[in-house]
Amino acid sequence: MKVFAFRNEKRVEEKSSSGGAFMAVIDAAFKLCKTGGGSESVTIYGAVFNNDLEVVHSKATTIAKCEKFHGSKYVLSSMGQNYKEVEIDLLSGKCVLFSGTPCQVAAIKSFLNKKHIPLENFYTIDIICHGAPGKKLWADYREWIQKKNRSSLSEFSFRYKKARWKLYPCMARFENGKMKINTQDVRVYTTLFFTHLAYRECCYSCKYADIQREGDITLGDFWGFENVMPTVSARWKIKAEDGVSLVLVNSSKGKTLWDLVLSNQERCLIEECTSGEFIKYQHNLVSPTEKPKRIEEFREDYKNHDFNYIAQKYAHYDLKGKIRFILSRIYHEWFQL
Repeated sequence: MKVFAFRNEKRVEEKSSSGGAFMAVIDAAFKLCKTGGGSESVTIYGAVFNNDLEVVHSKATTIAKCEKFHGSKYVLSSMGQNYKEVEIDLLSGKCVLFSGTPCQVAAIKSFLNKKHIPLENFYTIDIICHGAPGKKLWADYREWIQKKNRSSLSEFSFRYKKARWKLYPCMARFENGKMKINTQDVRVYTTLFFTHLAYRECCYSCKYADIQREGDITLGDFWGFENVMPTVSARWKIKAEDGVSLVLVNSSKGKTLWDLVLSNQERCLIEECTSGEFIKYQHNLVSPTEKPKRIEEFREDYKNHDFNYIAQKYAHYDLKGKIRFILSRIYHEWFQL
C-alpha cells in the first residue's frame, strides 16, 4: 500500500467534497481504458441524486457525465439494476470503474465472482466510511424541510465549498427559487448524521472498517494533513479543511490507475505520505464507529414520534439550539477563516 496527499486544480476541487481525487482517478480510467472508434468502452459507477433527490447508484460513459458524481452523499445509495449492468458491461468488453462504500464494493465483487465474470477490466474505489443511515432518514428529512420551507427541494449539498464555514457547510435550493446555506434547518440532517445514532445496525460492527481495503484505491479526507505532512502543508499553503484528499493505493490495479494520475501532475498537487501517522486521524481505518449509548432511546423515539420531535431532541432544533447555532456560525465565519 502507498499513501498520498492530493489536491486537484481549483475548478475541480471547488466542486468536490475534499481535494478532488475522485475525478482524477476517473480521468485516469478513461485514459487507461478508452479505445475509441465506435461504441463507448468505459463506464463509471457512483452515487448521485436522482430527480427526486433520492441517493442512487448510476453510471456514466463520458467525463462530462461524471460531473454528477461530485460531492459526498451521507446516505446509503440504492443499487437498483447496477450489479446487472456492471455484469453486462464487463461481458461486452468494457472497462468498468465502480465506486462506493467498502461494503458496496465487497458486495459487487462477490456478485461478479459468483457469476464467474472476468474481472481483468474491473476497477474499484472505496471510501473511508463512518457508517451510513438508510434511505428512510433522508426521506423523512426531505419531507420535513420541504414543509418548513413550503417548497420542494431541487438541489442539496452536504458540503458546500462556497460557504465561508469550513468542514461541513450545507446548502439547500428549493423549487420556489429560495437558496439557504448553513441555516439551522439545512444542517439538521448532517447534525443527526454525526450523532452516529441513525446508522444501520451493521455499521457498528463493520468488518470493512480496517486498513485492509476492498477497493483498488481508497479515498477520504486527509484529516491532520498539516500535522502529518507539515512541510508539504506549508509549501502548498493549505490545511486539511481547505480540501486535501487522502489516497490509499491498495493493489496492482490501483497502482496502474494512480500512475496515470501521477503522470499528469502539472494541474494538481500530489505528494507521497511516508509517515504512518495519518492513521491516527482515520478512526474508520482502524475500527467501526462505536454504537452510541443513546441508540435504543433514539430508535424508540423515531418509532413513536414525528421528525420534528427528532430534530428538536437530537439535532437541537429548538430555541436554545438556535442561539448556540447562531453563536457557532458567527465564530466559524469570522474567527476561523
